[in-house]
Amino acid sequence: PLFRRLCTIDGMHLTLVVLTVAMVWRFLMLIQDDVLTNDIVSFVGRGQAYLNGVVPYTDDLSVNKPPGYLFLAAGMGATVGPSLMATRAIMGLVDALVALTIFWIGEERYSRSFGLMAGLLYAINPISAVTIGISGHYDPWVVMFALGGVWMMLRQRLASASLLLGVGFALKLFPVVLLPWVLLTEKSWPRRFALAVIFALPMAVSWVPILLHNPDSLNFYLDYQGAWEPKGGIAFGLSRMLGIEPTSETAGTLARAVEWAFYALLAIMFLDWLRRRSRAPDAHLLDWFRVVTLGFAVLYGAMIVGGVIDQQVDVGVGVNATAALTGVAYLVMAVTGLWWMWTRLLPGDHDLQVDDRVIMLAALSVNLLLLSSAQYNPWYLLWLLPLVLLVRPWRIRDAWNALLMWRAEGKGFTLWPQG
Repeated sequence: PLFRRLCTIDGMHLTLVVLTVAMVWRFLMLIQDDVLTNDIVSFVGRGQAYLNGVVPYTDDLSVNKPPGYLFLAAGMGATVGPSLMATRAIMGLVDALVALTIFWIGEERYSRSFGLMAGLLYAINPISAVTIGISGHYDPWVVMFALGGVWMMLRQRLASASLLLGVGFALKLFPVVLLPWVLLTEKSWPRRFALAVIFALPMAVSWVPILLHNPDSLNFYLDYQGAWEPKGGIAFGLSRMLGIEPTSETAGTLARAVEWAFYALLAIMFLDWLRRRSRAPDAHLLDWFRVVTLGFAVLYGAMIVGGVIDQQVDVGVGVNATAALTGVAYLVMAVTGLWWMWTRLLPGDHDLQVDDRVIMLAALSVNLLLLSSAQYNPWYLLWLLPLVLLVRPWRIRDAWNALLMWRAEGKGFTLWPQG
């Protein structure tokens, strides 16, 4: 009712409301001096080093992201210099534009009140306010292009969708999981091939100057990508429960196994959609949402029990016994929660339309990729949150939002500027 009343205001003023709320909330975070993670320091430092002529993708300038990331860092560095504060402000502004884009998509595809609700909920969410407003991660740039690609897909503008997803892919890899749904929307195989080329073009072009500068850069990047240790995700929790050090080669192998297990689920979900979309598309979406909820249950169980072992928590019966008791208690809670969600929230008619299906397929794909990650960081949820907020059936949306718990990490923060 609140959003319906607000929608008596004209669209231009509502646009300003969403943008203002999002910007004020994020810019308030600029009061905080100490960033929570070092990623923004690496971003600014790499951009300045590249501007100063250091050869990238070497030990002198190690980069674990695609070239688009490096060009973005250099472009922002050339604009605002090495200022962490200015970089955080720009990242906050781009994230505020994500909230605005959510509002526009929801307004165009569903209703003004729904778009306003989704846009404002993203505008005030604490995940981006803290991890972007304080720590300045560059993920909003990627989310903006990925979300734009989904919007173009909803409009059936598939070439634009492929291009926007491709630009996001050149910055960070996660938009690649959305490409199959663009290709599936197109019926002609030659046009599908053309869409795939359009998608790959930004990444390919971005590598050209890098490879000309350093022919071994691609090998360096691939080796760097494959060397991440498990941190916070399913693989980390499993490694601690199995007594494996997260920095060991065995833990890295376990992380790859978890990743490939979820990649396999992505492929199975795609094939299952091909099989069921013409006769039971809604059942397909709900079944795979159940898979996602089960994945979250495994994720949080691994994080909690693995964390007990990692932090050597002991309630007086020994660390292993404490972890076992924690695991049993969590299992009871998880089974109860999943049973309630599956039997009370999901059954019934959700009135899923074509746009709903596109949004849910995109969200499910990103969610499975998120669960596969060896490093489960809070700001990774920003890949998924805009799509979840655009899920129109409220029972599915609310259940999904309830699963998106997050944890802050880093060096801590102060309420007021120091010194």
